[in-house]
Amino acid sequence: MTTVKFLLPTLIAIHLSSSLSYADKPSIDSIGVNIGYSKMVENFSTTGSIKNLEPNNNFTSAEIYMMLRDVFPDSTYRPTLNYIYSTNSNLTNQSLLIGLNKYFIRKNSSLYLGLLAGYGELKWDKSYIDSTLKNDLIANSIVYGAQVGLDAPVSEHISLNINVKYLLHDYTMDVEYTPTNTASYDHKSTTNISVGLKYSFYVNHNIAGENNEK
Repeated sequence: MTTVKFLLPTLIAIHLSSSLSYADKPSIDSIGVNIGYSKMVENFSTTGSIKNLEPNNNFTSAEIYMMLRDVFPDSTYRPTLNYIYSTNSNLTNQSLLIGLNKYFIRKNSSLYLGLLAGYGELKWDKSYIDSTLKNDLIANSIVYGAQVGLDAPVSEHISLNINVKYLLHDYTMDVEYTPTNTASYDHKSTTNISVGLKYSFYVNHNIAGENNEK
């Protein structure tokens, strides 16, 4: 799976968001960009004497997302589409996710809890064990998890967003040094912390408000 396959649907979604925001009944509420840090957890197992040469599992991440409105009768439930790209000197990780957030309104901000599910790819830049007969460098996996966040308005259309995600996945890299000397790297979960800005096509940042204006 390539970056283009992940990024194209997201760019199309953002283009639609800018178009639909001026329709009589828009369904796109907002779009946002976050920058953050990710930590991936892995399990290493071997049937022989292969030494664990663990790659760097700390990532810098970037996220593009959009949020929909008027999908459910209860306006505090909002679907999202999220694209996350994480990278470091050894690995690259991409995920395309759909989510559903529940918002809790406060006086000057909105807290939310959400569920996420989608698909992802993990890519090693090279083999971390020399002279192998076989070494997987790309793994794909279903990805699912939860997120919690805070939206705090800084202007009529822009909010500061703080977000924490915990994602489960099963990126497995198999290594074969000899037919009887093998190893497996199972990348099991990712914790992501990020901050960014969200642009709303509506003036009122109160998610539950009935007087939102374009």
